[in-house]
Amino acid sequence: MSSLIRKVISTAKAPAAIGPYRTIYISGQLGMDPSNGQLVPGGVAEEAKQALTNMGEILKAAGCDFTNVVKTTVLLADINDFNTVNEIYKQEAMWRLKQWPSKDLSKQHHYNLTMNEVFTLTAYKKRRKIGVNK
Repeated sequence: MSSLIRKVISTAKAPAAIGPYRTIYISGQLGMDPSNGQLVPGGVAEEAKQALTNMGEILKAAGCDFTNVVKTTVLLADINDFNTVNEIYKQEAMWRLKQWPSKDLSKQHHYNLTMNEVFTLTAYKKRRKIGVNK
């Protein structure tokens, strides 16, 4: 893997950040079974369920869950799968939220593998207050 180059960018022509952010980015999640690295069988619905399960596990490893998600992007191989994927999204990930995060669903033209969708999401990890055990 190539090394990641990090560079802080700031300018006097824009306000400085108002505080430290704890943003988590999860990208390129497919409906792959982590035990064998293969797409799960069953088509778009099963792939969407598995991709959301995978993202849930990554969020858990970061000390978060889907309630921390502020934005989700789903790139579809076939725009006709929109309703199916949207319904899976509602059932599998967002059922416990009072308010849904921002979501983009769009058609993607280029894939390296034969998959039906690719998910990315952005989450924000809240800071714990000193002396609070929550």
